Amino acid sequence: MATTEATNFKTELDKEIFLVNTLFGTELVRKTLNDYQSNLLCTHDVAKSNINIVKLITLMGIKRTSKEERLTERYKKKYLGSIQNKYGSEITNVSQLPEVRKKIEETCSAAHGSYENYLAKQREIMAVGYQDFYIGTEKHRAQIEKMQDTCEERYGTRNFGQGIDAKAKYQKSIKARVASWDHAERLERTSKARAAVTSRGGYSSKPEKRIRQCLVELDINFEANKFLWKYSFDMVFDKLIIEVQGDMWHANPLTYKENDLIMGKLLAKNLWDKDARKKKKAEENGYKMVYIWEHEISKKSDAELIELVKSKLLESGYVFN
Repeated sequence: MATTEATNFKTELDKEIFLVNTLFGTELVRKTLNDYQSNLLCTHDVAKSNINIVKLITLMGIKRTSKEERLTERYKKKYLGSIQNKYGSEITNVSQLPEVRKKIEETCSAAHGSYENYLAKQREIMAVGYQDFYIGTEKHRAQIEKMQDTCEERYGTRNFGQGIDAKAKYQKSIKARVASWDHAERLERTSKARAAVTSRGGYSSKPEKRIRQCLVELDINFEANKFLWKYSFDMVFDKLIIEVQGDMWHANPLTYKENDLIMGKLLAKNLWDKDARKKKKAEENGYKMVYIWEHEISKKSDAELIELVKSKLLESGYVFN
């Protein structure tokens, strides 16, 4: 497009709409957009088609992430459906299959001497990766240090993004951008954030959903994601609390050591201490805690999981009607 023509558009989106309509025709573009929004096409389908409008759907703010693609009915029928028809309804990824996991462990063991050595190496890599300095070749390190020295000399900080000037510039830019939106555009652009806030009280992971279903099957009435004493608890009923513990999010002691770094700068022992405080507060108020770990859940069928939940409840002193 000629430079003189490019200046006729107020936004990048306006320009892209003009371009794709000119190249592919308004009707084809509209049909492709409708098919994409109806989940008949994925981003990859659009990218490899003759009507490539990936940039347009990106600018429109409707491009789905990989996670969002996996939630569509098209994905479930095309990919997930074929896996589950072959391996069972509990399998959502071939890497969950025992034979595949065994093969992975054998491959890692062959390369590192044992699977435990492999895990130890991964923990070491994780710890190094979360350090507060750049790790790379000497040439790259020198370039980074030169940039940091210049930034510190000019702005008083080695990271421009953390400086007062950068923050003020960013805030000014954001305010100006938001001020340019009309009411409809604000609603559209903030829809995902508002939906996330709305769902916080009811959000649950897949393992947690499976445990909830077990309680339903056992005819137990419970409250989910209940806030007590400034903490959120997964399932609460009859002076009992069930907490579903993600192996990474709660640093499974079978996998992590107390000084392992989890999710950035959090140590495993920090997560353990928080869980201990929640447990103490619950017990001080007359509640018993029941913990069910992710690895206990993922390996079991629905029937086996119901028996596991029932067993743990009986061990805690719960009396079934």
